[in-house]
Amino acid sequence: MNKEKQFDSVQMMRTIREKIQREWETNPKLVEERLKEIRKKYNIKEEVQKEKSES
Repeated sequence: MNKEKQFDSVQMMRTIREKIQREWETNPKLVEERLKEIRKKYNIKEEVQKEKSES
C-alpha cells in the first residue's frame, strides 16, 4: 500500500472553504449574489427556501 498521499482531498476542501470564507468576510453581498445565481441555475424559488428554513 502506498503510504504517501498523492492527492489530499480533505486539505483541498479546507483550502477552498477558507478562501470562500475570506471572500465573504470582505464582501458580504457576494454571498447573496452567488445564492441568487444558484437559485436561478437550479430553478429554486426563494419562497420554497424560506418555507423549508422555518420548519
